Amino acid sequence: MRLLTWPLAFCTAIYPFVFVPRSFSRWSEITRIAVLAHEEAHHRQQKVMGLWRFGWRYYLDRRFRWRVESWGYRREFWVYLKLGYNPDPAYYAQVLSGKLYGFMVSYEEALVWSEKTLQHLKSARCR
Repeated sequence: MRLLTWPLAFCTAIYPFVFVPRSFSRWSEITRIAVLAHEEAHHRQQKVMGLWRFGWRYYLDRRFRWRVESWGYRREFWVYLKLGYNPDPAYYAQVLSGKLYGFMVSYEEALVWSEKTLQHLKSARCR
């Protein structure tokens, strides 16, 4: 995984690169590790599907985007919990239901998913 700095305030993965904001080095180490785990999940998805096919489906299919992002965030949650940090489901619901992801799900759906996913990972003790 190769990190490239870009002017936007969020991270994104386009295999083999992860584009990170200029402020990335100032993020907490835990956040950097968790976010990179999320982006690494997207790298795996892109390699399996092929980058172009993945990109077109991601751009055009909201349900597909929700599936791949929920997988990435599940991985991010897992890393946070392993490192002793408890993510805020309301924050993630806001992100997942916002314009960054093209309003792919409602806030309510994202909140239920975030809460259930975190509860499941906690009960499984992040194995």
